[in-house]
Amino acid sequence: MHDRLSFRQNTLDQNLMDLGISPHPRVVLAIEGDTEEIHVPKIWKALEYSDTPELVRVLNLGGTDRDIQKLAVLAAAPLVSHKGTDSTREFWWLIKPPTCFMVAADPEAQFAPGEIRKTRDNIIEQIGNALKAQKVKVDDAEIQTLVDLYTWTQSCYEFAHFTDEELADGIIAVHPTCNGWSRDDLISALAYWRNLKKDIKEVWKRGTWDPQASRVNGKWSSAVSKTRLAEALWPALEQKIRLAMIDEAVPVPEIVKVVQRAYYKAQS
Repeated sequence: MHDRLSFRQNTLDQNLMDLGISPHPRVVLAIEGDTEEIHVPKIWKALEYSDTPELVRVLNLGGTDRDIQKLAVLAAAPLVSHKGTDSTREFWWLIKPPTCFMVAADPEAQFAPGEIRKTRDNIIEQIGNALKAQKVKVDDAEIQTLVDLYTWTQSCYEFAHFTDEELADGIIAVHPTCNGWSRDDLISALAYWRNLKKDIKEVWKRGTWDPQASRVNGKWSSAVSKTRLAEALWPALEQKIRLAMIDEAVPVPEIVKVVQRAYYKAQS
């Protein structure tokens, strides 16, 4: 009436981990926006990876200004059970499997070239503090394996993965008016903001350079849907993936490298 029929010393998470069926993800992949959130599952399928959510879980940050430290601690700080020893060392038993916190984002704000190292150090420090609260002290080198930050080689995801022509065709396919611009106008505007290392959203938020007025001009009356644009751009990205699979000379798209990295890190 008052006690369980059997006693289990370990937690449910520990028992599930011992059986290899823990639902906790091995990697939390945080991406910045809607376009990446739509593309990552499609890339996963294109690479023919197994559909196992406990391997990699995708998280949409919704921008580069989020409090990344708290998210990282929640995702990757180990939960420790008790100390163990063998013939050569001491170690800590974990309540759940270790999780790596990966981020793929635009190189801006806390992920800008001059800030990303500081961001990484802060995350490692916060995870270390979470372990100290559990009376566990480990070297930063051990925590570093739990944190992986990646930024695109261009100013935003779209510019890093698509040409101005591909982006122009995608925008034309999903926007009803394109502010009356021709395809050439679009390509010119995309090249202008790409060269200034800005986000693609500047095209419809601010227009492009007007030489007669000597200023940026031509803000659109309605914005481009990033989710619809992501769907329109997928065939171009899928073709790049297929070509890279059969021809080693074709570069692998950056987002594909990130997904591959997440998959193999989860396996290890």
